[in-house]
Amino acid sequence: MNATFSIILLALCLVLSSCDSENVIASRQEKINIDTTKFGSLYDDRDGQYYKTVIIENRTWMAQNLNFRRNSDSDSGWCYNDSSQYCGKYGRLYTWAEAMDSADKYNRDSIVGTSAARKGICPLNWHVPTIPEWFTLVQVAQPDSIGIILRSISSWNNNGNGIDKLNFGIMPGGRRMNDGAYTSLGTIAYFWTSDQYAKYGGEAFSLDYKNKGVIQVGEMKYMGFSLRCIKDQ
Repeated sequence: MNATFSIILLALCLVLSSCDSENVIASRQEKINIDTTKFGSLYDDRDGQYYKTVIIENRTWMAQNLNFRRNSDSDSGWCYNDSSQYCGKYGRLYTWAEAMDSADKYNRDSIVGTSAARKGICPLNWHVPTIPEWFTLVQVAQPDSIGIILRSISSWNNNGNGIDKLNFGIMPGGRRMNDGAYTSLGTIAYFWTSDQYAKYGGEAFSLDYKNKGVIQVGEMKYMGFSLRCIKDQ
């Protein structure tokens, strides 16, 4: 990243008042032809649910948040405010360990090994995205507009709706705190990656109603965030 671009990015951070130590995702100078995105569907035979899918930069993503729940309530995530109506719209909120389909102890400890292509709680032949895979997704437009392009055209508060030009349809599903409180519905979307930054921390990406960009954040693993799966190559 050259010095001029770094200064521009810093100025953008200051204007948006949301960067702090977080990393705003920069993009390539060129844009993809978004008219070439292709659509499909995914059938999850574990519970009979269907999900919309979209191909962006030759990778197939779920275009809806995962809403998979096991037979028991444990390691299955939560619906916002513990109400099933929110799961139908926003999907479930998972801790990092739940997203990785791992024991709860890994919300307090590191999983040894690389993060590449970890299936996690995703359907067969799909996996929890890595940071590089999220980078590829967000590098399809200029950094001052990618958040608007990815956000859904409805459900965002405070005039925060996007244009959903890639049909990725990010919804502001909020988050679940460790004490069981739910916050940020309608204003922020958080998504886990399979990467860790410390024993207690996982890497995530977030979008909020007041920012035009996408932000990479390190969060405590016990937080309840949304999950999008990406198809194996």
